[in-house]
Amino acid sequence: GGESWRVILSGDAAPAWVIGQIVHAALRRWMFPDCPDFDARLRPIALEAGLYQEAAIRAALREARRLLERFRAHPVFAELDSAERHHEVPYAIGGDVGIVDVLFRKQGRWTVADFKTDELRDEAEMWRAIRAEGYDRQLRRYAEAVTAQFGQRPRSILVFLNVAGEVRVSDGG
Repeated sequence: GGESWRVILSGDAAPAWVIGQIVHAALRRWMFPDCPDFDARLRPIALEAGLYQEAAIRAALREARRLLERFRAHPVFAELDSAERHHEVPYAIGGDVGIVDVLFRKQGRWTVADFKTDELRDEAEMWRAIRAEGYDRQLRRYAEAVTAQFGQRPRSILVFLNVAGEVRVSDGG
């Protein structure tokens, strides 16, 4: 059915999953905090997620800005920014359907990039999350779908935006 489940959250803290949705929406539009109407364009994401307290909405946007600025200062940003990019690419392979965050091509080589906003304490915790959440399997499925589509195996990367206050890129090959 078309039911929409919303969680009404009160207080002035923003849950991590809402921040993640805002960050993904900004990345999909390749929109960063210096964009003049950044808050205005992303505020609806917080509202749709069920945030209604002004302080919580502001906190979510502030945290999203922080993660996006951090990403923009990392070398992987420059790589993506200067590449041929396709955002939110749907795929279906076997019975598996999904959406790849970004598929980009640089110097003739395709790369699948998946963004993660999980707040992780260190690199060890990042590797645990990759296994526990199945991010590595997910990335392999994306790579298989791209290989089937283009006949070329892509490089695949997980871009973690929040590991001990830094961006970490895990290269899946």
